[in-house]
Amino acid sequence: MKRLSYQAQRASGGKPLRVVGFPQGEEYVPSIRVAGKWLREFGFDFGSEAILTATEGQIVITARGGETMPIAWKALPVWERLEKIDRRLDEIEPFVAEALVEVRLAKQGRNLPGYLDQRLSSLESELVYVLTRLRNRVESTRKAIPADAIERERNAVPQAELQLSD
Repeated sequence: MKRLSYQAQRASGGKPLRVVGFPQGEEYVPSIRVAGKWLREFGFDFGSEAILTATEGQIVITARGGETMPIAWKALPVWERLEKIDRRLDEIEPFVAEALVEVRLAKQGRNLPGYLDQRLSSLESELVYVLTRLRNRVESTRKAIPADAIERERNAVPQAELQLSD
């Protein structure tokens, strides 16, 4: 199925969106997700402001003029937390290995029903791969942090020191 360009979608009456349920506390509320590189073309960039106006059966989102506000986040605290998570994974690895031994011993039971063997095999598989998956997730998160951000933050002079030297 060929996708229409956003200009063609606009000309033909807009891009169809689906209203979905979004968990909020104990209930679900209606939710509409709008995301894509195309938003930048229409004046919606990172940190920019927008105004949402809703009337019966219609929502209008208008880009607010002016400068965009930079999204300020610190890479170093995230990096340091990932290092702690890695250390915690190192700590739990022996316990996971012990659990794996116990599962394998349980599977050696005599006359074990097939459904229990199946469940124990599933548990064994999860134990074998859980640490690998967790470590991969930590690593992919680490790779998502801009390469120079950590070094830049480590080398940054605190604002208080700048003010004192003036």
